[in-house]
Amino acid sequence: MIRCLNTSLRGETPNQPPFGLPEDEVDQINADFYQQNKNKPIGQVTDEAQDSYQLILNTMQNVSEIDLFDRQRFNWLSGESFWPIVAANTCWHYEEHRPIIENAIIVSTR
Repeated sequence: MIRCLNTSLRGETPNQPPFGLPEDEVDQINADFYQQNKNKPIGQVTDEAQDSYQLILNTMQNVSEIDLFDRQRFNWLSGESFWPIVAANTCWHYEEHRPIIENAIIVSTR
């Protein structure tokens, strides 16, 4: 999402928008990501998650309301606004995956 946003703010079209992929492709991306990271210590995983979250916060503090909500701001969005991309890659995403992560933390501390 951050790469997509920064690319858009430069007036360019992102190579791979962070939405609209078929569910099976999203599932495969998540499975690949899991395989790449499953052997990391839980502390490292939570540190990396916190770093990613901080990057998002820092980036979003410099984004204008026009960049987020104006439906004409980014041509490649064909009349849609950018905010759902942010939500899908932050709060909606966190809501979806939080129970799995919390369970992993509980299991790892036993």
